[in-house]
Amino acid sequence: KKIDLQNAGHYTVTRIYGLPEDDGTKLRKAYCHILIGEYDNSITQITRTSNPKKEPLCMYLLAVAYEHKGDHSKAYQFYNLALQLDNDIADAHKKRAIYEQELKQWDRSVQDLTEVLRLTPDAYVIYKIRGTSYFYLDRFTNAISDYSKYLEHDSTNKEVISYRGVAYKSNKERLKAYVDFAQSDTRHMLDFNDMNHLIDSVLNKGDTIQVMDVLNKITENCPYFTEGFVSKFRIHLEREEWDLIQKDIARAIRNSRMDAPKSDHAYLLTLQAMHYVRQKHQDDALKAFDEAIR
Repeated sequence: KKIDLQNAGHYTVTRIYGLPEDDGTKLRKAYCHILIGEYDNSITQITRTSNPKKEPLCMYLLAVAYEHKGDHSKAYQFYNLALQLDNDIADAHKKRAIYEQELKQWDRSVQDLTEVLRLTPDAYVIYKIRGTSYFYLDRFTNAISDYSKYLEHDSTNKEVISYRGVAYKSNKERLKAYVDFAQSDTRHMLDFNDMNHLIDSVLNKGDTIQVMDVLNKITENCPYFTEGFVSKFRIHLEREEWDLIQKDIARAIRNSRMDAPKSDHAYLLTLQAMHYVRQKHQDDALKAFDEAIR
């Protein structure tokens, strides 16, 4: 509501000085009534102006008053009328778009939200809202693009990351979807067998850069991906990157899943033993080797 009042106040200032003095006084009063929650008094003041149906400020303030009053059908009606008189009211486009989403008029909401971005290019939150409309239109590439643009400004928003993950999955980009699901703490969306299969497919193409990027992101946020740690450590071992193995090996073993392949758990223990050998901790190495064999 505070944002609504700021937007309404800004538009009132831009329009009111070109109006007849008596109308200007009534509309100032109408805005003040909205500020203190006297919506019926605000509506009365607006309807007493000389020609409210021809003035976009009147229609816009009526829309805000009815919306805050809880009469959303009338609010939607007056946002429409306001935009017919002035198509450059960004807030009215945004509000109408949200009503259109409620009505499942996804195409119309996309058009209105695009207008908001035309008028206020820095309003990055609109990308999140428009991404939802694109998703329900099955325009998944557009939805992914909008969610990504939003995340450029708010990279820690796990809700939007999970939305993008669903869009990736719907767009048959499953590996990217799993990265987002891991980063958004939606573990129930992770299919460890499928993730491992997809990573093996990329490895077979020789793209270790992509694989390492994916594995680092997933294992950082989801330490239960035992198979992912194994794939990552195999690459590190081939490159003799023992410092990177040392960094994660204890966490990988501590979080190893009960349903992960036994061979993977044994491999992690073997790596830990090899690390102990390198550190000349022979007793610890023997215990880890014994546990791996067991």
